[in-house]
Amino acid sequence: MFSHTSQHTKLHKTILRGEEQPALQKCKDCCSLYHCPFCGPEMFKPTIKSKCLKHLLGHRRRAIRHKEFFIFKCHLKCRTAPHFHCVSCTSTFMRKDGFLKHLAMCESKKPKVTVVELKSEESLPAPDLHLTASEAGSTEEMPVSEGHRNLISEGAQKIRRRKANFEQHLCPKRAVSEETVSQGPSHSETADQNFTGEGGVIEKQVRTDDPTISPVDEGDPSMVDLSVVDHNVTETTISNSAEADVAIQTLVNEMFSGHTSVESTIPQRSRSDAQDLCPFCGLMLHRKNLQVHLRRKHPDEVSNQEKPASAQGKNPKQQRLPLRQQQKITMESEIRDVFRHCIRFPVPISASVIADELVDSVSETRCITVLTRWSQCDLERGVKLRFSQRWTLLCKHNTIEHVLPSGTSSHIEKELLSCHSPSGTVQAVIREEAGDQYLEVWGQNGLEKTLDLTALNKHGKVYEDAQFSCLAWSPCEKKLLYVAEKKRVEPSAHSSANEDGGLVLLEEQDKNIYVEDWGEGLMGKSCPVLCVADLNKEAVIIYAGVPPHVSPGQALWAPNGRGVVFVGQWNEPFRLGLKFCSNRRSALYYLDMKGNCECLSAEGVSVSSPRMSPDSCWIVYLQGQVFGPHHQCLRMMLYDMKNRSTSVLVDVVRRAEKGQFAGIYESLPSQCWSADNERIFFSSACENNKKVGFLSSVDQAEDMQLCNVGGADVYEGFDWQPMLITPPSQEENHHFSGLNFGAILLKPYNPPERRKTPLVVNIHGGPHAHFAADWNATAAALTKLGFAVLMVNYRGSTGFGQDGIESLLGNIGNQDVKDVHRAVLWTLQNETTLDPDRVAVMGGSHGGFLACHLVGQYPDFYRACAARNPVINAATLLGTSDIVDWRYFSVGLQYDFDRLPTSQSLISMLEKSPIIHAAQIRAPVLLMLGGRDRRVSPHQGLELYRALKSRSTPVRLLWYSDEGHSLSKVNTQSDCFLNIVLWFKEHLN
Repeated sequence: MFSHTSQHTKLHKTILRGEEQPALQKCKDCCSLYHCPFCGPEMFKPTIKSKCLKHLLGHRRRAIRHKEFFIFKCHLKCRTAPHFHCVSCTSTFMRKDGFLKHLAMCESKKPKVTVVELKSEESLPAPDLHLTASEAGSTEEMPVSEGHRNLISEGAQKIRRRKANFEQHLCPKRAVSEETVSQGPSHSETADQNFTGEGGVIEKQVRTDDPTISPVDEGDPSMVDLSVVDHNVTETTISNSAEADVAIQTLVNEMFSGHTSVESTIPQRSRSDAQDLCPFCGLMLHRKNLQVHLRRKHPDEVSNQEKPASAQGKNPKQQRLPLRQQQKITMESEIRDVFRHCIRFPVPISASVIADELVDSVSETRCITVLTRWSQCDLERGVKLRFSQRWTLLCKHNTIEHVLPSGTSSHIEKELLSCHSPSGTVQAVIREEAGDQYLEVWGQNGLEKTLDLTALNKHGKVYEDAQFSCLAWSPCEKKLLYVAEKKRVEPSAHSSANEDGGLVLLEEQDKNIYVEDWGEGLMGKSCPVLCVADLNKEAVIIYAGVPPHVSPGQALWAPNGRGVVFVGQWNEPFRLGLKFCSNRRSALYYLDMKGNCECLSAEGVSVSSPRMSPDSCWIVYLQGQVFGPHHQCLRMMLYDMKNRSTSVLVDVVRRAEKGQFAGIYESLPSQCWSADNERIFFSSACENNKKVGFLSSVDQAEDMQLCNVGGADVYEGFDWQPMLITPPSQEENHHFSGLNFGAILLKPYNPPERRKTPLVVNIHGGPHAHFAADWNATAAALTKLGFAVLMVNYRGSTGFGQDGIESLLGNIGNQDVKDVHRAVLWTLQNETTLDPDRVAVMGGSHGGFLACHLVGQYPDFYRACAARNPVINAATLLGTSDIVDWRYFSVGLQYDFDRLPTSQSLISMLEKSPIIHAAQIRAPVLLMLGGRDRRVSPHQGLELYRALKSRSTPVRLLWYSDEGHSLSKVNTQSDCFLNIVLWFKEHLN
């Protein structure tokens, strides 16, 4: 076939043999540049050599490999459209699949039989062996090397051992051949006969469509006739011996194997252009499903970029798979780099003044030392690091004149709690190493004292959370106050007495008794106790006298160190989840050294954040209501230690005017008092912002000076816009009319031209939480990757007054869903650069609840969804959540500890859940669940997963077995973000 083409038909210039490179010469006619040999100047303009070579590489990747030929697509003026030229005829084809089928058909039209005649080696003394390949009446002689002569001889011995069952099929063929010769040989046949001789090869053209024809004949031992159907014999003269050896070796292998090797990439079966074969298992899949299949079934092969030889040459579409894999790897690397860049910025934890010294009394110059603590994510190690910085401020007449450089930051390693003494000369640190906890005291000359708290065996683990923990120096700086888990004591024959005479429970005893804890984020914390470490005696004392129905925490020293003040959380009749909940019954207590306990606050309220003034005369704390919204607007209360009276400093703000103070929603800083006892500093949410404020006992207004002590010298460019939205009349809450809500829009600084930007709607959880116009690593990274991000503070968010929070009770799944959708419509209407056809939604907890509602209630609007630990069915969540009270209040029902569920309450919960809209969901849904979530059981996400799978809706579930509700580990955050971006890019683009 190919010999005929090479001898009688000149190959088209777009067909090259083997690794032959296309001719590339500088143009001497029209320009001094280089033309593409496969494209006309209208298709590819002449250019420099490097660009032309790069263009030819693209041709090479798209070329068809057929036997030893490379067939390039022709863009010349042979036809009006790009096409392929056949190597055997003058046909041209524009479609690749049709051209490949033509190659197979064109090849099968001219079958041939090759007969090889060998003389016995005993009778012939090493004759010269030649092979003659013939087609369409043409012949060509090729010399055979000594090595291949031996190979053919060995193969002949194998064929001689075949039995006479082949001979009966060959006899009719011989008769047909003799009859054809007797009728008179043609010119070409005469030429063939002239080559017949000892040790020669006789080749005759015979019909091969007879099913009785056998490829092998075993006759006389001294004469072997080999008849093989061969479609790949080339008749081109081979110029050097190496190429000849390779060609003859291929021919001999085909003759001895009895079949022809297939080199051309001809499809074995027809299929849709949108399908591809898996290179590792051969499964036919849609292109979109192929990527998911590779990640799930062949993660190791994809990561190592391995491609088995069995997958090569099956289909020309398969050649694009490594390119898509490479593009995906590049995309994943870009996403990780962007997220690493955005998450690496430090986040402030706390700041405190640790020294205030008078340098010059005449000029009233003071030197103030400020200690700041920061948290920073290290994506390479997958950990959160903490470090500290010290700033020195030189002040004159209460004005900051100079800020000295902070120097190098100090890494805080394995530190649970730390506190500077009132004099600022020493620092106490509680550190954990290898499961053991130590109390360290550091001074000017290094480590001064260490107590092994684990070896002392007075209590369990020290608390380091925000709900109970504390570490406070006594006024004499000889004792330290902290909170730890109680060592359970029970009289038993298996118990042993400690040095204080108490009984310590052995580990083997009562191991199956259920012990309550304080829910999500506080697992293993059940019975806290107040502990005092006496540094002089190197001993730990457990404070007695705390009422058994409360759990102490957030403790501080009373004046003169004669007692302690603490917050007691109610633990009867059972414990409810405490994290993110400011509505738990608690009170402020005073406990003296003799064990007498006194309640300082009102009964039946929620208390948090007690802070003692520097002169020990006042205590300021926050107070809220019990039950209802789990996060709410709080009162700031002031307790007079001398008169034992309580007053309100800041009341609850029901509804704030635009831009005005909207109430207190966050806990107070650990050192909120000014040194002169006249001011209290705090920060809180206010609409779409977070503001810092202070209370002053001075009547006249004062100017507050803000000073920037340092920065990271990093500028990130975003277009951002805060907005206030008023819902239309049909979406008003008639009990709380006139409320508005907020949103923040982030857009890429330089969006791509000629294409609108996709929009990602980010919804916060809570629901009583808040998006502020501060640094948000997730939103920033999405924006840098080309998305616009809309963060919605729907009605019920903090920062808009208590009325807005209470308006959501009984209206979840309706009011909040409409607010988010209204914000999206308002944004798309006012921002013409955003693409309304590419809108995705994401959120966690209650934000995931709203995201699933949106794709169910508006199935034709949102194109993709990503939800982290979402509430799917509030009715089934009732018995598994650690905040069962919110399950009732969220749907407008009252709750008490002894309440039992009814059919009406369960129906109300179900009707407000996203699961009832699961049948309408058409957008692809990505679910990310924490296996140890105590707030929202991971079975909530599994319930939606099964509902979508049963309806063939695209859904993917990521399970993080060691994570809780927040999915807060660094590696988990990175993996979630990567999968969210890939999910959105796949389904929005």
